[in-house]
Amino acid sequence: MRVLRGIVKAMLVALCIVCVGMTLLFAYPRYREYEKLRAEALELSARIDEERSAQEHIINEMENAMSDTQVERIARERLGFIKSNEIIFVNEND
Repeated sequence: MRVLRGIVKAMLVALCIVCVGMTLLFAYPRYREYEKLRAEALELSARIDEERSAQEHIINEMENAMSDTQVERIARERLGFIKSNEIIFVNEND
């Protein structure tokens, strides 16, 4: 009877060890994959935040730069635009 109890205990311990081993065998690779994907998600989240910040900055610059007076100034300076009622004086020495 004692021998039988000892054998049953040994078999239960062995079964538990096998179950734990199988769980680790199948769970550990999944855990590593989870950690890798989690790190990638954090990195992508940080990149999204950076891109949103850059987008907001560009939108603010566009809103500030595209006022009518700014557009008129740039058109006159860079493109040589004039108004229809203006008189242009040309220096022949230039």
